[in-house]
Amino acid sequence: MIRTSILLVLLLPLLAFCLEGPDLMLLGDCYIPGPGGFNLCSAEPQTGGMKLTLQNASLYDIRSLDWNYAGIRYSSGCWTIAGDFRMYGVNSLYESDQYQVMIHYLFVERLSIGAGYGRKELNFGDGLYKTSINILRFSSGFKLDNFSLDLTVDNIALNDDDKAVGDPEYLFSGAWPVYRELTVYSIYYRNPYKHDRFLLGQDLKLNKHLNINAGLISGPEVYFVGLEIVYKGLVFGYTYYDVAGLPDCSKLTLNYR
Repeated sequence: MIRTSILLVLLLPLLAFCLEGPDLMLLGDCYIPGPGGFNLCSAEPQTGGMKLTLQNASLYDIRSLDWNYAGIRYSSGCWTIAGDFRMYGVNSLYESDQYQVMIHYLFVERLSIGAGYGRKELNFGDGLYKTSINILRFSSGFKLDNFSLDLTVDNIALNDDDKAVGDPEYLFSGAWPVYRELTVYSIYYRNPYKHDRFLLGQDLKLNKHLNINAGLISGPEVYFVGLEIVYKGLVFGYTYYDVAGLPDCSKLTLNYR
Protein backbone atom coordinates (compact mmCIF):
# COMPACT_ATOMS: atom_id res chain seq x y z
CA MET A 1 0.00 0.00 0.00
CA ILE A 2 2.82 2.42 0.90
CA ARG A 3 4.68 1.60 -2.32
CA THR A 4 1.51 2.21 -4.36
CA SER A 5 0.88 5.52 -2.61
CA ILE A 6 4.42 6.75 -3.29
CA LEU A 7 4.17 5.72 -6.94
CA LEU A 8 0.87 7.56 -7.40
CA VAL A 9 2.25 10.75 -5.85
CA LEU A 10 5.31 10.66 -8.13
CA LEU A 11 3.15 10.13 -11.21
CA LEU A 12 0.44 12.71 -10.46
CA PRO A 13 1.49 15.30 -13.10
CA LEU A 14 1.84 12.62 -15.80
CA LEU A 15 -1.47 11.03 -14.81
CA ALA A 16 -3.25 14.37 -15.02
CA PHE A 17 -1.76 15.05 -18.47
CA CYS A 18 -2.78 11.67 -19.89
CA LEU A 19 -6.35 11.81 -18.60
CA GLU A 20 -7.07 15.46 -19.41
CA GLY A 21 -6.07 14.98 -23.05
CA PRO A 22 -9.46 14.13 -24.63
CA ASP A 23 -10.92 17.58 -23.98
CA LEU A 24 -10.02 18.96 -27.44
CA MET A 25 -11.47 15.87 -29.10
CA LEU A 26 -14.73 16.07 -27.15
CA LEU A 27 -15.10 19.82 -26.61
CA GLY A 28 -13.61 21.18 -29.82
CA ASP A 29 -17.08 21.97 -31.17
CA CYS A 30 -17.66 24.31 -28.20
CA TYR A 31 -14.84 26.56 -29.47
CA ILE A 32 -16.00 26.90 -33.08
CA PRO A 33 -17.08 30.52 -33.74
CA GLY A 34 -20.36 31.32 -35.42
CA PRO A 35 -24.06 31.09 -34.61
CA GLY A 36 -24.57 27.44 -35.58
CA GLY A 37 -23.30 25.68 -32.47
CA PHE A 38 -22.77 26.09 -28.77
CA ASN A 39 -19.86 28.55 -28.49
CA LEU A 40 -18.46 29.39 -25.06
CA CYS A 41 -15.90 31.92 -26.23
CA SER A 42 -17.55 34.79 -28.05
CA ALA A 43 -20.71 36.87 -28.42
CA GLU A 44 -22.34 37.51 -31.80
CA PRO A 45 -25.51 39.36 -32.76
CA GLN A 46 -26.96 36.19 -34.32
CA THR A 47 -26.71 34.21 -31.09
CA GLY A 48 -29.38 35.98 -29.03
CA GLY A 49 -31.47 34.04 -26.55
CA MET A 50 -30.59 30.83 -24.70
CA LYS A 51 -28.49 27.85 -25.74
CA LEU A 52 -27.99 24.60 -23.86
CA THR A 53 -25.81 21.53 -24.40
CA LEU A 54 -25.69 18.15 -22.62
CA GLN A 55 -22.99 15.66 -23.57
CA ASN A 56 -21.89 12.17 -22.58
CA ALA A 57 -18.90 10.24 -23.95
CA SER A 58 -17.84 6.58 -24.03
CA LEU A 59 -14.04 6.42 -24.09
CA TYR A 60 -11.58 3.67 -25.03
CA ASP A 61 -13.88 0.78 -23.99
CA ILE A 62 -13.18 1.59 -20.33
CA ARG A 63 -16.49 1.16 -18.51
CA SER A 64 -15.26 2.85 -15.34
CA LEU A 65 -14.21 5.97 -17.28
CA ASP A 66 -16.94 8.62 -17.14
CA TRP A 67 -17.13 11.90 -19.06
CA ASN A 68 -20.14 14.21 -18.81
CA TYR A 69 -20.52 17.84 -19.78
CA ALA A 70 -23.23 20.51 -19.49
CA GLY A 71 -23.18 24.11 -20.69
CA ILE A 72 -25.62 26.99 -20.85
CA ARG A 73 -25.40 30.51 -22.28
CA TYR A 74 -27.76 33.44 -22.57
CA SER A 75 -27.36 36.47 -24.84
CA SER A 76 -29.25 39.74 -24.76
CA GLY A 77 -28.16 42.80 -26.70
CA CYS A 78 -24.37 43.07 -26.50
CA TRP A 79 -23.98 40.86 -23.44
CA THR A 80 -23.58 37.11 -23.12
CA ILE A 81 -23.39 35.11 -19.89
CA ALA A 82 -22.29 31.47 -20.03
CA GLY A 83 -21.39 28.64 -17.69
CA ASP A 84 -20.34 25.02 -17.98
CA PHE A 85 -19.64 21.98 -15.83
CA ARG A 86 -17.58 18.89 -16.66
CA MET A 87 -17.18 15.58 -14.79
CA TYR A 88 -14.35 13.31 -15.88
CA GLY A 89 -12.50 10.42 -14.27
CA VAL A 90 -11.81 6.76 -13.62
CA ASN A 91 -13.45 5.21 -10.58
CA SER A 92 -11.09 4.92 -7.58
CA LEU A 93 -8.16 6.27 -9.63
CA TYR A 94 -8.69 9.83 -10.84
CA GLU A 95 -11.51 12.37 -10.80
CA SER A 96 -11.58 15.85 -12.28
CA ASP A 97 -14.63 18.08 -11.81
CA GLN A 98 -14.58 21.59 -13.24
CA TYR A 99 -17.02 24.46 -13.57
CA GLN A 100 -16.65 27.92 -15.13
CA VAL A 101 -18.72 31.07 -15.46
CA MET A 102 -18.05 33.61 -18.21
CA ILE A 103 -19.26 36.96 -19.46
CA HIS A 104 -18.75 38.49 -22.91
CA TYR A 105 -19.39 41.90 -24.40
CA LEU A 106 -19.87 42.64 -28.10
CA PHE A 107 -18.47 45.83 -29.67
CA VAL A 108 -19.91 47.21 -32.94
CA GLU A 109 -21.11 43.73 -34.04
CA ARG A 110 -17.55 42.68 -34.97
CA LEU A 111 -15.38 42.43 -31.86
CA SER A 112 -16.13 40.73 -28.55
CA ILE A 113 -14.12 40.31 -25.38
CA GLY A 114 -14.80 38.09 -22.41
CA ALA A 115 -13.49 36.85 -19.08
CA GLY A 116 -14.37 33.99 -16.80
CA TYR A 117 -13.61 32.27 -13.53
CA GLY A 118 -13.52 28.55 -12.87
CA ARG A 119 -12.61 25.98 -10.29
CA LYS A 120 -11.14 22.53 -10.84
CA GLU A 121 -11.30 19.76 -8.24
CA LEU A 122 -8.75 16.94 -8.65
CA ASN A 123 -8.88 13.68 -6.72
CA PHE A 124 -6.14 11.08 -7.20
CA GLY A 125 -6.17 7.53 -5.88
CA ASP A 126 -9.64 7.55 -4.27
CA GLY A 127 -8.77 10.30 -1.80
CA LEU A 128 -5.03 9.67 -1.61
CA TYR A 129 -4.36 13.19 -2.85
CA LYS A 130 -6.83 16.03 -3.42
CA THR A 131 -6.36 19.56 -4.65
CA SER A 132 -8.48 22.49 -5.82
CA ILE A 133 -7.37 24.94 -8.50
CA ASN A 134 -8.92 28.34 -9.20
CA ILE A 135 -8.53 29.34 -12.84
CA LEU A 136 -9.19 32.33 -15.08
CA ARG A 137 -10.14 32.52 -18.76
CA PHE A 138 -9.89 35.39 -21.24
CA SER A 139 -11.28 35.37 -24.76
CA SER A 140 -11.85 37.61 -27.74
CA GLY A 141 -13.70 37.20 -31.01
CA PHE A 142 -13.59 38.97 -34.37
CA LYS A 143 -16.00 38.74 -37.28
CA LEU A 144 -15.32 39.97 -40.81
CA ASP A 145 -18.22 39.43 -43.20
CA ASN A 146 -18.89 35.69 -42.81
CA PHE A 147 -15.43 34.78 -41.47
CA SER A 148 -15.15 34.43 -37.67
CA LEU A 149 -12.06 34.15 -35.45
CA ASP A 150 -11.77 33.46 -31.71
CA LEU A 151 -8.78 33.52 -29.38
CA THR A 152 -9.05 31.96 -25.91
CA VAL A 153 -6.51 31.78 -23.10
CA ASP A 154 -7.73 29.31 -20.50
CA ASN A 155 -6.46 27.40 -17.48
CA ILE A 156 -4.69 30.42 -15.93
CA ALA A 157 -4.12 29.12 -12.41
CA LEU A 158 -4.49 31.52 -9.49
CA ASN A 159 -2.69 29.07 -7.22
CA ASP A 160 0.02 28.20 -9.76
CA ASP A 161 2.21 26.36 -7.26
CA ASP A 162 0.27 23.18 -8.03
CA LYS A 163 2.05 21.20 -10.76
CA ALA A 164 -1.11 19.32 -11.72
CA VAL A 165 -2.56 22.32 -13.53
CA GLY A 166 0.35 23.04 -15.89
CA ASP A 167 0.64 26.22 -17.97
CA PRO A 168 -2.25 28.17 -19.54
CA GLU A 169 -4.08 26.70 -22.54
CA TYR A 170 -4.27 28.58 -25.85
CA LEU A 171 -6.97 28.08 -28.46
CA PHE A 172 -7.17 29.90 -31.79
CA SER A 173 -10.24 28.95 -33.82
CA GLY A 174 -11.80 30.06 -37.08
CA ALA A 175 -14.90 29.25 -39.14
CA TRP A 176 -15.81 30.07 -42.74
CA PRO A 177 -19.24 29.32 -44.27
CA VAL A 178 -18.18 28.39 -47.79
CA TYR A 179 -21.80 28.01 -48.81
CA ARG A 180 -25.04 28.32 -46.95
CA GLU A 181 -25.02 24.56 -46.35
CA LEU A 182 -21.28 24.05 -45.76
CA THR A 183 -19.04 25.50 -43.03
CA VAL A 184 -15.30 24.79 -42.73
CA TYR A 185 -13.60 25.32 -39.37
CA SER A 186 -10.22 24.80 -37.70
CA ILE A 187 -8.66 25.03 -34.23
CA TYR A 188 -5.06 25.40 -33.07
CA TYR A 189 -4.62 24.24 -29.47
CA ARG A 190 -1.63 24.34 -27.11
CA ASN A 191 -2.30 22.32 -23.98
CA PRO A 192 -0.95 23.07 -20.47
CA TYR A 193 2.12 20.95 -21.18
CA LYS A 194 3.09 22.82 -24.39
CA HIS A 195 1.90 20.14 -26.78
CA ASP A 196 0.34 21.50 -29.99
CA ARG A 197 -2.70 19.99 -31.67
CA PHE A 198 -4.71 20.97 -34.75
CA LEU A 199 -8.34 20.29 -35.61
CA LEU A 200 -9.80 20.64 -39.09
CA GLY A 201 -13.45 19.91 -39.80
CA GLN A 202 -16.56 20.67 -41.79
CA ASP A 203 -20.27 20.90 -41.07
CA LEU A 204 -22.65 20.01 -43.91
CA LYS A 205 -26.39 20.69 -43.73
CA LEU A 206 -28.15 18.08 -45.87
CA ASN A 207 -31.57 19.56 -45.14
CA LYS A 208 -33.32 21.38 -42.32
CA HIS A 209 -33.48 18.19 -40.24
CA LEU A 210 -30.11 16.52 -40.90
CA ASN A 211 -26.47 17.65 -40.51
CA ILE A 212 -23.20 15.79 -40.99
CA ASN A 213 -19.88 16.87 -39.51
CA ALA A 214 -16.48 15.28 -40.05
CA GLY A 215 -12.82 16.09 -39.59
CA LEU A 216 -9.48 15.16 -38.08
CA ILE A 217 -7.28 16.09 -35.13
CA SER A 218 -3.50 15.83 -34.97
CA GLY A 219 -1.13 14.66 -32.22
CA PRO A 220 -2.36 11.91 -31.86
CA GLU A 221 -4.39 11.44 -35.00
CA VAL A 222 -8.13 11.29 -34.48
CA TYR A 223 -10.71 11.04 -37.26
CA PHE A 224 -14.32 11.83 -36.42
CA VAL A 225 -17.70 11.80 -38.13
CA GLY A 226 -20.97 12.89 -36.61
CA LEU A 227 -24.68 12.98 -37.40
CA GLU A 228 -27.15 15.55 -36.07
CA ILE A 229 -30.93 15.30 -36.20
CA VAL A 230 -32.69 18.65 -35.84
CA TYR A 231 -36.25 18.95 -34.57
CA LYS A 232 -37.37 22.53 -34.05
CA GLY A 233 -34.92 23.92 -31.46
CA LEU A 234 -33.58 20.52 -30.37
CA VAL A 235 -30.51 18.87 -31.90
CA PHE A 236 -29.73 15.20 -31.22
CA GLY A 237 -26.16 14.26 -32.11
CA TYR A 238 -23.88 11.23 -32.27
CA THR A 239 -20.14 11.47 -33.02
CA TYR A 240 -17.75 8.58 -33.62
CA TYR A 241 -13.99 9.02 -33.04
CA ASP A 242 -11.34 6.77 -34.61
CA VAL A 243 -8.34 7.23 -32.29
CA ALA A 244 -4.95 6.11 -33.65
CA GLY A 245 -3.57 3.16 -31.72
CA LEU A 246 -6.35 3.16 -29.11
CA PRO A 247 -9.89 1.78 -28.84
CA ASP A 248 -12.48 4.01 -30.48
CA CYS A 249 -14.64 6.60 -28.70
CA SER A 250 -18.12 8.07 -29.17
CA LYS A 251 -20.21 10.95 -27.85
CA LEU A 252 -23.92 11.64 -27.51
CA THR A 253 -25.19 15.22 -27.43
CA LEU A 254 -28.47 17.00 -26.86
CA ASN A 255 -28.47 20.69 -27.77
CA TYR A 256 -31.09 23.38 -27.57
CA ARG A 257 -30.59 26.46 -29.71
